[in-house]
Amino acid sequence: MENKKGMSFFIWFIVGILLVIVLVSGYKAHQIHQERQLRVMNQLIKETARDCYLRGYCQGEITLSVLYNRMDLERIINPVTREYLSDDMCINYIEDEIIFC
Repeated sequence: MENKKGMSFFIWFIVGILLVIVLVSGYKAHQIHQERQLRVMNQLIKETARDCYLRGYCQGEITLSVLYNRMDLERIINPVTREYLSDDMCINYIEDEIIFC
């Protein structure tokens, strides 16, 4: 009888450890996925702004609404919060680099 209790405890212990590993791995994978989505969103904005500046459509500090109007860009949704980005987001082109104000 004692052997069965020991074996049962061992099985539950292994299941618990595996459950913790799966949960931590899933959480980490979700965080990495969100980080990559934000990186892609920022890269889209930067490439569109760079294109706008190089074509001569934009000068100085611009806002995201200017990009929407001049570059025929659809409104961008933040992949984490699922909300539209603010049209007042400031973008500047300095020395071949796009900088968010």
